[in-house]
Amino acid sequence: MIKAPFDTASATLTACLSLALVSCGGSTPAPADATSTDTAAAAVGEGDSESPAPVAWKDMDREQRLEFMGLTVMPAMEKLFKEYDAEAYAEFKCQTCHGEDMEAVDYKLPNGLYSLPEANPVESAKEYDAEVTAFMVDKITPKMAELLQEGPNEFGCLSCHEKE
Repeated sequence: MIKAPFDTASATLTACLSLALVSCGGSTPAPADATSTDTAAAAVGEGDSESPAPVAWKDMDREQRLEFMGLTVMPAMEKLFKEYDAEAYAEFKCQTCHGEDMEAVDYKLPNGLYSLPEANPVESAKEYDAEVTAFMVDKITPKMAELLQEGPNEFGCLSCHEKE
């Protein structure tokens, strides 16, 4: 195995931080005077990976969103997905949600997950796979809404899945 000049954790964090940029739709660059330490502290707040950010997602700049995704969202989602199915999600990574071509699409969501009808996505998803749908509805969607400080009508199935 060839060793990279950086560790895997740093590479994963960098990739995940990059992913937050587009999934959030943010394109505003970070202020020139912001430091990554200050931004991370503001976005994450005291290093608590289970708490929502003190700065609302919609108010974060691109750098804050990247750091928040890598330091808060990624660990929280990885934990939930691995609790659900440790074998299937043994290699949980940014691409799990953002797609293999995440860099090409600048991390925007939806991207690549199967399409759902806008009128009733949950019922359609239940027909496709009731167990996974229950997990998504009961665990993933509410946790993401909490982390992003969005209400139940702001974050839902069609935040990640394409509309039919």
